[in-house]
Amino acid sequence: RSLGTLKGQLKAPGWFADCTLASDGKGDFQPASPVEWVRTTAPLYVSCTTTDYDKLVATWVRSLPSEPGTAPPEQPVEIKLAQDMEPPLLPTGIYKLTLTGADGSARVKPWVLAADATVSKDGSPALQIPRSIAGDYWGFWSVDIQIKDVYPATFLILRAQPKAAGIVVEEVEIPRGPLDVLKEFRWNDKRPMIGATTLVEEVQLVSPTKLTFRAPIEELEWSVDFEARETNPRLVINLGARKSPPEVEEMRKRRLAYFNSQVKLVQEKALWNMYRDEDANNLKSGNAQKLGRHNLLNTAALYTKHYDSRYKFLTDWSTSSKDKPTIELYPIQTILYPNNPHDASWDATPTRPPR
Repeated sequence: RSLGTLKGQLKAPGWFADCTLASDGKGDFQPASPVEWVRTTAPLYVSCTTTDYDKLVATWVRSLPSEPGTAPPEQPVEIKLAQDMEPPLLPTGIYKLTLTGADGSARVKPWVLAADATVSKDGSPALQIPRSIAGDYWGFWSVDIQIKDVYPATFLILRAQPKAAGIVVEEVEIPRGPLDVLKEFRWNDKRPMIGATTLVEEVQLVSPTKLTFRAPIEELEWSVDFEARETNPRLVINLGARKSPPEVEEMRKRRLAYFNSQVKLVQEKALWNMYRDEDANNLKSGNAQKLGRHNLLNTAALYTKHYDSRYKFLTDWSTSSKDKPTIELYPIQTILYPNNPHDASWDATPTRPPR
């Protein structure tokens, strides 16, 4: 109060207005100037560390029960995500919150974080933004028991890049060694063959813990889901219908073109130490036809036979397990062991066998 004036705040459900009231000299007060009503806002508490999403989009759903008829924002509110971000202020109400990628990104699919999130002066629980699934993983793929005593196995290494920028798929072959002998497998025990490392850029993040893409495994391309679940990450193979002969031939040509590009790159950049010695030495001496994958990719009949064999293998796997073929994955520093030290048809596990 000052010389016949009052300063204060007018309130209505979901609205407020700062105003000055002037005395009319007869005991009544009137606004000294037009009242400008403003929507009530409240913080949206968000906990964010590293994430594969760029924005949180808040779309109005309805008014709070205590604020019927309040007006929504003119358009959805886009909130830029960042580590240790300040809580954004939103007009009070109930919102659908959707995680999205950068503008124009087709790789990161929108994902609804909350269908009915309350933004109120009474407070609301903090929302946890899902952590990025970027990281390095590895796991056992298959074993070849045809070679006596060594039982070589193929392991897969997956390197998921942040924000679904791509995923590197690499295969390494590590010998099992004689049965009944303790064996530890580490991801860097052996270097890959030339052509066995592929950066796949056509990926989609369909949920905070799932990437979908076509994975090259043993020079065949399979539709897969990479599920970076907290307890047991895995690669799920979506087998689909058997490919026609023309489709198999197109796949062979794609893989052959990639293989040839890798051979050229290794030669031009002298990347000998990145690949297994057999391949490096053969390429150094000009014997490209002796590279581990040369014959398979350059012989159409052999490639078709290879596809038929692996398709049958995966079909039988799916039938026996009554589910899709699944490759268990582990953080890349995990040491793996044969799950049965006495069996040539072994799998791999992070559990060390008893001595």
